[in-house]
Amino acid sequence: MVNENAVVIGMVSESNYSHEKAVLNEMQALGGKIVALAESNADVSFMSQIPEQVRGVLYLPALQLMAYYRSLAKGLNPDRPTNLTAVVKLNL
Repeated sequence: MVNENAVVIGMVSESNYSHEKAVLNEMQALGGKIVALAESNADVSFMSQIPEQVRGVLYLPALQLMAYYRSLAKGLNPDRPTNLTAVVKLNL
């Protein structure tokens, strides 16, 4: 699925850095555009010094902004997504 039209965003951990970085390198070799988010040594480095187990919450605003601007670039309205209703009905 990865080709020159794909953007791959990797949330790289310290505990699995070498393996996760190798996967991102493989995706780049297939032509994908790579963005790595990590504590350090990445495209986006947070340098937060908070424990790795809770660091994921730092990635959310960056990912949300990327998705927001990507949808605008595609001519979509992120505040009014198609095929989504404001109410979810459950049949119990």
